[in-house]
Amino acid sequence: MQAPWELEGSRITKEDKDSLIRLIDFDQKHNHYKALHFKLTMLMINIFIFTMAKYYFQFSVFPGSHPLIDVVFNERNIILDLFINVAFLFTTTLTNNLKEKAKSDFKSLKAEIVDLSNKEWYKKYDGANSEIFDYLYKTYKIRINHKT
Repeated sequence: MQAPWELEGSRITKEDKDSLIRLIDFDQKHNHYKALHFKLTMLMINIFIFTMAKYYFQFSVFPGSHPLIDVVFNERNIILDLFINVAFLFTTTLTNNLKEKAKSDFKSLKAEIVDLSNKEWYKKYDGANSEIFDYLYKTYKIRINHKT
């Protein structure tokens, strides 16, 4: 499905087209950081659980196969384990900040477009506005025809 602003004979101005494209980019960026944050959080939780289990239960992962595997997984080195957990905590916090920044950018641009759509949008694009709203919702699940 082609975007309504890219169709031949579209009356949508370049500024509005650029705003809609930026809105889609911000939404995709937010979704990317949200998925990345979730994956890193789950990885951090699994590493934390493995680290705690390593100190409470006697087990070994591929003993003697490689010295690096022995150092990371089999030996009880509290400094290394704390470093790995803190590194993942820092990375998760960083991705959370990036996710929140992308979310605020998306919401501010969306609010700007919604304010325009309530005032000027219906006057400028009388027939095309429902096509634009439907395209954005069906393709990207973005609603700009009302405030949320």
